[in-house]
Amino acid sequence: IFLDEKDYNKFLKEIKNIYVNDIIWSKKYYEIIKDVEYISYKLGDFIAIHMRGGEHIYTKYNQVPFLWANLHHFPYEVALEIAISMGNKNKKIVLFGQDLKANEKLIECVNEINPTIIINTIDSLLQKKYSKEDRVFFDLNCIAKASQIYSSGYSNFSRLAALISGKETLVTYFQSYNTDELYNIILKNIDYVNLNNLYKAYSYYRLYDFSTQLNKDISESISFLKKALEHNPNNYGYIIALNDCYFKINEPNE
Repeated sequence: IFLDEKDYNKFLKEIKNIYVNDIIWSKKYYEIIKDVEYISYKLGDFIAIHMRGGEHIYTKYNQVPFLWANLHHFPYEVALEIAISMGNKNKKIVLFGQDLKANEKLIECVNEINPTIIINTIDSLLQKKYSKEDRVFFDLNCIAKASQIYSSGYSNFSRLAALISGKETLVTYFQSYNTDELYNIILKNIDYVNLNNLYKAYSYYRLYDFSTQLNKDISESISFLKKALEHNPNNYGYIIALNDCYFKINEPNE
């Protein structure tokens, strides 16, 4: 079904109305919704950046980086660019995501560049502790309160938050920047953000991927893959990609 803009906005309002008025929540989840209302009231207008990729950095999924690169992986180098851009427009920013250490590192980078930018992790704003399941519900409803949601290429979590917000708020970083811009942003910020080896390896893989899309010299692609393997030497996904490059330039001995 294809909806024009008018019908789509009507559809979003209906979804929000159903979510808010037709679902009878248990006492526990009703209390969580009240917690979200309190925090969002204290925040006022804010931008949500939903960081995805930690599950593909630290688990066996990092062996197949090409599967997740354009879907779930959100490079911190790109998130830094978005945070600076939005923060310079006096927007409050809240980071959501599983890797609290990486999120705090991103905030440090933002504050070094512009200490006047208001940016927090959602964890630093929590009023109480939640179980794992309750925390998912809290984050979903809190992201839905954002005036704009920045996400990876495809995140059902962010999409659901946007649906229940009742308005079109979701923006993927692929909508914010074209391939050439993403390539240059990661290249510029990769040493500045400077997360652990697994993150850095994936970022070098993304540079390889973008370099092939931009038809850059294959020697550049090989260089990025070698750097990725320096940081994560046992990743078969990177090894396969490197072998593919060598076959393309007729270097089977390599």
